[in-house]
Amino acid sequence: MSLSAIGCSYSDLDSVEKSETSVMICLDNNAVITKSEDYKITDISLIIFNDDGLAERNILLNRDCLGTEVNLILGRTYSFYVCMNFGYHVFADHISEMEELTFHLNAPEDIITEKPACGCLKNVTITGDQEIRIIMERLWSAIDVIIDKDALDADVHIDVTGMRICNSPKSVYVFNPQKSTPDCFAEGNTIHEDMTLYMLEDMSGLAYLEIDMDYLSYTHYTHDGPL
Repeated sequence: MSLSAIGCSYSDLDSVEKSETSVMICLDNNAVITKSEDYKITDISLIIFNDDGLAERNILLNRDCLGTEVNLILGRTYSFYVCMNFGYHVFADHISEMEELTFHLNAPEDIITEKPACGCLKNVTITGDQEIRIIMERLWSAIDVIIDKDALDADVHIDVTGMRICNSPKSVYVFNPQKSTPDCFAEGNTIHEDMTLYMLEDMSGLAYLEIDMDYLSYTHYTHDGPL
């Protein structure tokens, strides 16, 4: 009696398993740009992890390019992470590192120019020529201050001389929004004319707004004297 086997050689199996296809990755930046008309992109880092959690691509994109084309393996599942305006090329070896990734500010006024953003799309199976769209999200907040003086009596005059955010966070967890960092700036930079202030997303809820005013009234004052 003779035995025979029919099947693929190891080289054939390897070529089937690793057949690649072109995938277009696009960044949807609309939610970021609409919040700040002067938003500028300085750098974009794209990290692609396979279904084993290992980084297969660490790509630094052109700041004028909100997309790129890459070759990925058909049938395999990937997760895509994007870091924008971090000021450096973000690297990672394993997907677990992204949960602890933080963005830091050296000074509170740095948020005015840096304005970081992030985006991720997890567990995408590659089925063929396809477009993968990643929605970007802000890591910062813009606070527009509107002071309504219409309800003041005729002889009450208030002039805002300065505003600042106190206890704003120095850093933020990029892909772990439920986690807050303990370090804060005791006092932010003071602005005088522009009524918009910026800060990193405050997950601790400790930040507050401080306003300096000149007050003048001859009829409304405290018992200790005019305000």
